[in-house]
Amino acid sequence: MREMADIFNEYGLLSAGPHPYTMAALEEDFVRAFPYSVRRPQLFAGLVRLRGDLLSRGLVGYWYVNGSFTTGKPEPDDVDVAVFIEHDLFNTSSSEAQAFVRNELEQVDTAKARYMAHPFLILCCPMTHVNYDAFISLKDYIVNEFVRVKEMPYDEGNPARHRKGYAVVLLGEYELGRCSV
Repeated sequence: MREMADIFNEYGLLSAGPHPYTMAALEEDFVRAFPYSVRRPQLFAGLVRLRGDLLSRGLVGYWYVNGSFTTGKPEPDDVDVAVFIEHDLFNTSSSEAQAFVRNELEQVDTAKARYMAHPFLILCCPMTHVNYDAFISLKDYIVNEFVRVKEMPYDEGNPARHRKGYAVVLLGEYELGRCSV
């Protein structure tokens, strides 16, 4: 098991930028590293359920995982998950898969109750896709929201203190280069 100092910076945050993770490593660093936490195993179980529900419908891609779950907070409030699925894959997926996304992921209260998470669906596109610019704008917005530390008073002398990292986790058999990370 890694030491807390190997996971978090001096502010209890992942260092700024993306951090590649597997589900096993996510569990190791953000659940098992907190053996007395009651909430962390529950939040991780919600992520596992969400992953299974997406994969069982053929929805593969990648996640950005964030929220207080990816900080050193012993009892985090929630986990934020940006769910990236290819635009064309989603549009050609079954009607049941599309209904699942509309009824489970896009309904904030439903998703929070079922998965203990705040999922954000982002349909990603390669550079040649007609919706690429919209995808990049949304992705940039999500990244800027994910990396901004909202709880700390701003310190002009230390702007890095106000930026945090996020975990990038593959969702199924997916090649990250197919859509911009």
